[in-house]
Amino acid sequence: EANRRSAIVPAGATVLANRRGMAPAIRIHLGDRDLFVLPGIPREFSTIVEEVLVPTFLLDGVAQTVMEVRYRSVPEAEMDSPMRQLAREFPDVIVGSYPQTELRELVIRVRGLDAARVAAAAARLRELRADD
Repeated sequence: EANRRSAIVPAGATVLANRRGMAPAIRIHLGDRDLFVLPGIPREFSTIVEEVLVPTFLLDGVAQTVMEVRYRSVPEAEMDSPMRQLAREFPDVIVGSYPQTELRELVIRVRGLDAARVAAAAARLRELRADD
């Protein structure tokens, strides 16, 4: 049953090789963007990024600035409102949450093409969380 679920691929999607495991990576082309669905196992994820995504899709890409804001013992749900507010104030910046359960830490990554805007968004996120 697990193998069958792993084999389900949305119509129009492209399957990307995963030489380290059974769950494939999937690329879905959405207009002028691509959505990549990757396995969550770190070893498999890293291999696909290094061997498939970077050489095939990212070598001609534009460098982005990435900043991380880390929170100790903060549930991801508590960051929903601040992250939504940040998205409204900084539509040119991408914000994502990455729970590190084994470390009891929540990492919020802020990234974009303009380093000053990324820094401003990260600072604003700290302010929004401080207001809670």
